Amino acid sequence: MIPSTKILRKQAKKLKLLFDLDKKDYFKLTFEYIELKQIFSVDDFMNQTMLLIDMIIQPLYIFYKLFSLEFSLLDSLSLMKSYELWIGYIRFIELKSLITEWKFMVQLVNGPWISCNDSLYHELVYADAMTRIALFANV
Repeated sequence: MIPSTKILRKQAKKLKLLFDLDKKDYFKLTFEYIELKQIFSVDDFMNQTMLLIDMIIQPLYIFYKLFSLEFSLLDSLSLMKSYELWIGYIRFIELKSLITEWKFMVQLVNGPWISCNDSLYHELVYADAMTRIALFANV
C-alpha cells in the first residue's frame, strides 16, 4: 500500500538530507540497465564463453599480433568491438550500484509499494518508488 502523501513527504525530506535526490529520469536509467543486463548477465554457458572471448581473449590476441607485426585492418574492428563491450560493462556496473542504492533508499521509507512478477523488469519497481520519493522530496 502506498503511504499517505503526508507520511511520504516527511520520509522523503529525511532522505533528501541523507542522499542526493535530484530529478533524474529513473525510468530511463532503469531501461538502460535492463538492456545492459540482457547482454552481460547471461546464464547460458555458450554466451558467457563468447563474452569472455570478446572482452578478454580477443584483445590479448590482437595486442600479440600488433607486437609481432601481423596486425591487419580487420583486427582493429575486433578491437573496437571489445572496447565498446568494456564501455558497456563499466556502465552496467555503474547502473547496478546505482539501483542497489535505490533499493536501500526505498527500503528506508518502507517501500516498494508496487510489485512486478517478471524478474527482468523488477528494477522498474524501484524506479517508480524513487520517482515518487524525489517528487515528494522536492515539493
